[in-house]
Amino acid sequence: MNPVHGMRRFSLLLMAALVASHARGDALPFSMVVERWKYGSVPSTGTVVGGRVPVPVRLLDVPGKHNAELHWYSPYAVVKDSDLDPSLTDAQGAQNSRQVLALSIPRRPITALPSDTLWVSLTYLLDPVGLDFHRSGLIEFWVNDWRDQTLVRGPGLKLHVDLGAVSEDQMRAPDQPPNSRLDTEDRSPPDALLVPEEDTGVDGVDDSAGDALSSPLDLATANAEDRAGDDYHAPAAGYTEIDPRRWIRSNGTERNLRVWPRPDSEDLDLDNVLDTEESYFEYTIDLSDTSRRYLVSDVYAEFAGKAVPHPPRSDNGWRRYRIPIDDAARVSFGAPDLIRARHVRIWVDGIVSPDGPEDPVTHQKRPILVLAGIARTQDIREVIGSGAPNPFLSSTTFAYRLEARARVRAVVLDLQGREVAVLDDDDRDAGYHAFVWDGRQADGQLAPAGLYFVKARIEAGRERLWRVIRLR
Repeated sequence: MNPVHGMRRFSLLLMAALVASHARGDALPFSMVVERWKYGSVPSTGTVVGGRVPVPVRLLDVPGKHNAELHWYSPYAVVKDSDLDPSLTDAQGAQNSRQVLALSIPRRPITALPSDTLWVSLTYLLDPVGLDFHRSGLIEFWVNDWRDQTLVRGPGLKLHVDLGAVSEDQMRAPDQPPNSRLDTEDRSPPDALLVPEEDTGVDGVDDSAGDALSSPLDLATANAEDRAGDDYHAPAAGYTEIDPRRWIRSNGTERNLRVWPRPDSEDLDLDNVLDTEESYFEYTIDLSDTSRRYLVSDVYAEFAGKAVPHPPRSDNGWRRYRIPIDDAARVSFGAPDLIRARHVRIWVDGIVSPDGPEDPVTHQKRPILVLAGIARTQDIREVIGSGAPNPFLSSTTFAYRLEARARVRAVVLDLQGREVAVLDDDDRDAGYHAFVWDGRQADGQLAPAGLYFVKARIEAGRERLWRVIRLR
């Protein structure tokens, strides 16, 4: 077997919990790991006939609809379990942090007409080959819209979940449609390795060449020096953690080698081909106050005015949705095969305005929506993703976040438990980090191909152990 294809076929992404949960017929929580989500492709709409859309129409071709600039990020430790369940006591974990995914629309596109409604989309890869979702199960997650009547509930924004196979051809700017070619940093011959000269952004062109554009794109991040608006910058100081202005350049793919040591690419399944198949089931959630489809919990409606340990604030808009995968209201596009579902695409449409204005008292802005999974986090300091890719040819990366400064030690062990390499052994500040194994032993020589274990401990917490396979 070609080792790159082997890595693609057997890679274990950060969706292990999703797969195990589905196998038991339980709810399927979304992954809120920000790195797993990528710019989405263009969704479609059309007339529904017998539960399917026989003639799909791309949103780009629908008058009155316009793509908007989207940023997504995971604000650190800003949502507590008590925000979702005010009845929890501190002893029951009320102050535990919940990992979330914030969606921000910084401004209305210059190229949009005043009457246009806006849409945005994100995609992540479930598995390169596909996972079996054909048995009855549930998709379940939380949405916070701040109880905003102006931006969300009044206009009746629609949140769509597409499950199946969707195009990899990304829509990264409102005035730059997908180009039907594979955009990637991984230059020929592709090797899934990122070297400094390749760190150009997904478009494959760096700032020195003007990003191959004659003028800046219709993006808040674009300017004369960065015409594609794709330069990465660390979270900006001077803003609160939830404020989208802090994260506005954190989705950049150019010059992000330090935080993402692999090539950025539209090629989610690493087969060196731009996959454009659109065969999926679409599920739609109406976020207006009047809709109850899929709604199972509304925190403010249930707990406001009640004698609970942590009464909800007036802007607590957390609502929990539960979607049966075999729901009769789902709509099919193409020929969806839930035995081999490869992607989840979420998209929001009906947007009339970007993120709300700055609060005059706190001087804080907030994203238009925040998503959360249903699983509670025991200790945010121990949130470490499994290595990706795995199996691997050249390197595998373990990403993690710290709530506070802590000591981190990570080592590689062979099957006899002997220490092969030390990946990390130092004090780390709060925030995002990663440790990488490049397949080498402590003496600098490549370790033999085979099975190894990566063991990590954060501060005085319990040890974590993962199996990794190094290919030849």
